[in-house]
Amino acid sequence: KFINMSTINETILKNSKGLTIKTIPFGAIITSVELPNGRQVVLGFKNLEEYRTNDPYIGCTVGRCTNRTAGAKFVIDDKEYNLSANASPNHLHGGVVGFNKVLWTQKDYTTSSITYTLNSSDGDQGYPGNLTVTAVFTVTDENEVVLEYRAVTDAPTPVNLTNHSYFNLAGEGNILNHVLTLNANKYTPANGDNIPTGEVSSVKGTPLDFLVPHSIGERYDQVSHVGYDNNYCLNRESKDGSDESLCFAARLEDASGSYTLQVYTNQPCVQLYMGGYLDGKYTGLTSQPILQYTGVCLETQKHPDAINQPNFPSTLLKPGEEYYSKTVWKFSWPQ
Repeated sequence: KFINMSTINETILKNSKGLTIKTIPFGAIITSVELPNGRQVVLGFKNLEEYRTNDPYIGCTVGRCTNRTAGAKFVIDDKEYNLSANASPNHLHGGVVGFNKVLWTQKDYTTSSITYTLNSSDGDQGYPGNLTVTAVFTVTDENEVVLEYRAVTDAPTPVNLTNHSYFNLAGEGNILNHVLTLNANKYTPANGDNIPTGEVSSVKGTPLDFLVPHSIGERYDQVSHVGYDNNYCLNRESKDGSDESLCFAARLEDASGSYTLQVYTNQPCVQLYMGGYLDGKYTGLTSQPILQYTGVCLETQKHPDAINQPNFPSTLLKPGEEYYSKTVWKFSWPQ
């Protein structure tokens, strides 16, 4: 269905300190996070029309399932479901027309919070069940951006939502000198198509270890030809990762150390992706081309391809249950 992007309005949310975010109902996208001093700390498009294609998934809500689903298929109760294979032969980030490519309905709106809802019908991109999804974005006076996703279904279906924002705390240049800490002892190794092997391995002694702070650019070329694009299993209190309380996931700071982002989540994993496939095709908010490594994603999520990995915690949502994901981005800057 063609959506006229010129009719789409950005919604502005602001706290008392002047932290400002902008969102649009198309893709439930966060188009801007601006600090009170005018620094823009996420990637976005100057022209909203660019969000129609948005190959890098900048700022958008990803669903029904983020990351890759092997072979673009899965089995529930002995029935095979075939998904749209938009990263052939696999399924990526919800398919050809995922949640990032559809118009959500704007519901409640205050100066500091917005709610979007979406009805994803049975068979949407191959997924079973009618799924009702809610996204709530809130800015608090503690300089936090809070992202909450909820979903209910009338038939069993995998659900694994995330927000795909790219951070650049310097507001310009690349993120190679950003310093990252990740609260994760383990990660899920993947094959050449970035499909998890099913193993959970220690980061110890590898360039994936961010338990102590490292600059992103220090070891990225040891990881792959596009640097980091890896799923980490967060250190949580409970053994199975089902603890619903927020835990510390990541800390990102610019080279000066005076601009920081802390990420907290109730999700078991976070995908570190450093924008290795960004190629200058799009123009950013500062009118500069969006080049490789100019933003880093910290995508909170459940285990990728869990529907096909019996030893990963399940992503299956059943009727009568509610999916609930909560992530907090806490920003600080020189006052």
